[in-house]
Amino acid sequence: MVFIKSLAKKLVGCEFEIECHDMEVRGIQDNSPPLYKGPGIISGKEKGAISFRLHNQIEPSEEAIMLIFKDKEKHEDAHVRVLAKDYDDVKWTGGWSIPSVEPSKSGKFLVHGQFDQLSARVRRFESSNYNNTTELIFSIKPELPLTELVEEKRFHHGEQILSRTSHDRHKLHFHQSKIRFFEDSTSNFFHIIADINEEISSLFVENCIPEALVFVTASLVYPRMIVRHFENNSIIFLRNIPSYTQSKMPPPIVGSLDVKKQLWGIFEAYLGECLRCRRFEQLEQLEMTQIFSEIAIASTGTPQAFALSLAVSVENLVKQLSGSFVNSAIPDMPSNDDLDSLQSYIEAWEGNAVIKDRVVQILRSQLRNLPTRKKLEILCEDGVVKNEQIKAWNDIRNPLAHGKIIEFPMDDSFWQKRNLLISMVYRLALHKIGYKGLITDYASPDLAIVDFQWGRSI
Repeated sequence: MVFIKSLAKKLVGCEFEIECHDMEVRGIQDNSPPLYKGPGIISGKEKGAISFRLHNQIEPSEEAIMLIFKDKEKHEDAHVRVLAKDYDDVKWTGGWSIPSVEPSKSGKFLVHGQFDQLSARVRRFESSNYNNTTELIFSIKPELPLTELVEEKRFHHGEQILSRTSHDRHKLHFHQSKIRFFEDSTSNFFHIIADINEEISSLFVENCIPEALVFVTASLVYPRMIVRHFENNSIIFLRNIPSYTQSKMPPPIVGSLDVKKQLWGIFEAYLGECLRCRRFEQLEQLEMTQIFSEIAIASTGTPQAFALSLAVSVENLVKQLSGSFVNSAIPDMPSNDDLDSLQSYIEAWEGNAVIKDRVVQILRSQLRNLPTRKKLEILCEDGVVKNEQIKAWNDIRNPLAHGKIIEFPMDDSFWQKRNLLISMVYRLALHKIGYKGLITDYASPDLAIVDFQWGRSI
């Protein structure tokens, strides 16, 4: 039996090595004998992929020899799995890996490689309070507004030597699941523990809560360790997380703790969107999560790359909302019959073939759909975006998308347009997940807090 807390301190937020007296590298078939077998080490950095190194002690089979002398020009790489038992008798299973095999003069082989996930099932010492929960353990605390005040006192020989209070935890209820957020003062880890029920599965907790965190913190934040707690045992997953997580994209709300508490409403709305889409069941992220991950990365690059990323994200979010738009609602939108007639007329034209093909392509790809600008105008009428944001999007998107470079030094006008785009992206995204409430207006000089209450449901 092991203490999950002790295991986390050994593996999370630090470099680690797990010495294994028995390690096997196996192929795809479960019933096949191991390709390589012997003692070895599993190791990892604070972040990133997990590595293994095995000293083979068995006679290699024909398949194992083929891996050693593979034809690199044909890229005949074989995926394998790593199974290992450490000196505490914990059985570890590594994710899929493409190994490298180095023969030696002694006839032994050194096998090494990397994988993205390491897992084990262990019997734990922790209390039954953990039963039927899933726990996420972060080495770095996400920027969240923790609301519960905790007082800490320390005594020495009966005399109080320390007294301090801090906000270090929060609790919310989502679809009959209690989700707890708290800092561990002894390890500086951040934990999220969620109850599992018929609707909120472990997969939902493992995938959707980190996605919601990416959105509300505007940064790449993922748990290094995930633990599924059952009645008497737990399954541990140690996962590859990005080594570079810096972001300069501001979150949806900034301000005092009372103001930032509104983030929890956004957090729940995002979880609701994940639950409706159920992409987590296929281990796929929401498209919106992918968008904000890209924005977070772009925010640390050049100003024009960040601005263009915001402008492209506006188009993507409008496209996600476009299923709600009806072409017949636009008076000047031609009917499909008119467009078919126009296409037939163009195809019968005997002029330059290159020009004709381009016109037909534009007709098929653009004229049959509402322009993004027109969709934004409809959203403006609904109170989702503002006219000045649409103008800023048009001023940034069109020149940069066609190769124009922003001249240095950048004037105040550019930074104002960038800030308008930041607010515009959030307004579109929050409308998509159905959130109404307080948000920060990044285009205002004092970062004003506004009540985002869009009107009718499009």
